[in-house]
Amino acid sequence: MRLSVPYLVAGIGAAVAALLVARKLGDDGSALGGSGLPVDPYAPQEPEDACDPTAKPGVLLFRQWVLSNWGERPGSPQNIVRGCGVGGPSGHKQGKAWDQMVTGQAQGQAVVDALMATDSDGNPHALARRAGIRYLIWAGKMWRSYPHGGLPAGSWAPYSGGESGSQHFDHVHYSFSADGAAGLTSLYGMI
Repeated sequence: MRLSVPYLVAGIGAAVAALLVARKLGDDGSALGGSGLPVDPYAPQEPEDACDPTAKPGVLLFRQWVLSNWGERPGSPQNIVRGCGVGGPSGHKQGKAWDQMVTGQAQGQAVVDALMATDSDGNPHALARRAGIRYLIWAGKMWRSYPHGGLPAGSWAPYSGGESGSQHFDHVHYSFSADGAAGLTSLYGMI
């Protein structure tokens, strides 16, 4: 039985959500080939200049999925929404980004490796594409799902820390497309 995103967000606890994840994904959250669902195209570049500081359902589901598989530094806040007047443009101001605070490099790298992995059907970056991730920032690098700076979609580039100066060694930043944030990409039919 496939449940709708609003029902999942509002009514299913972490234990049930984790069981749904384990059914269609590997125990470590890795992508399984042959799911019957085609892998989504790379998410397009989208502006981050609006403000709607409400956590979107896909971001909440993705966060729960990551926490149930890899965890987060104890005591971390939700880290999805940021106030409209704080800093420059950001997916956080749209409820379309999440910062996973990690206990160390191994924890953050494990999630990034799973998202970047090629599934058994040969689809690169399978879970990142299924989640509708537009970009992620981790350990001084930024992965983008869209072409940038002469590089093709799905490539990494150095990241200097942007406006905040943070190179993201203590957290992984995930920014979602409108469809990913709404829970409309294929991962949300799997978790």
